Amino acid sequence: MEWKFKKNEKWNKVILVVLCGILLLVIVMPQKTVQTAVGQTGSSSDTTASYEVRLRELLADTYGADMVDVLIYAGDRTQTYYGSGGTETITGVLITIKKEAVTGTTIADITLAVCALFDLPAHKVAVLVKN
Repeated sequence: MEWKFKKNEKWNKVILVVLCGILLLVIVMPQKTVQTAVGQTGSSSDTTASYEVRLRELLADTYGADMVDVLIYAGDRTQTYYGSGGTETITGVLITIKKEAVTGTTIADITLAVCALFDLPAHKVAVLVKN
């Protein structure tokens, strides 16, 4: 196929070059970072503790107060989360839930939600039933 610019050939080329430049700028532009709800300052242990508190609150709203407990382990081997206070790596999550709150799919639902929330593989999330 042959391109033919007969009428205003010079302006057509100028417009094509400008559009290509805009396309390159859009591709190269850095993305805006999303700030977490943790806050502006805080150490790694403070951030992990706030994640634990928030996850405990969410699960308590779903399964009842005093039914769940959450422990988040932060190490230096897997997924990295960027916040304004630096980086933090979450390597495992342990959730215990009382026997009264467990139904047929409770453990699978909690595991799926935590995996999606922290972008962890399922083998890094443990949900245990307590008496």
